[in-house]
Amino acid sequence: MDDDPAAPASAPRRSDRITLTDAKAHHLFRGRRAVSPRRPLGLVLIVLLAVIALVLWISTRT
Repeated sequence: MDDDPAAPASAPRRSDRITLTDAKAHHLFRGRRAVSPRRPLGLVLIVLLAVIALVLWISTRT
């Protein structure tokens, strides 16, 4: 809205570019945030469960 008095012709172009880049950034960030936290959380849970199982198995075995 600040660009309207300065350059009304370039204002819609800038807003279109901003919305496009924002949309792309949103999708990229959503993709990265959705993929990266889930994989490490799953791996961490699997590793923790494996370690707990090993500890319990060793403690019951001895």
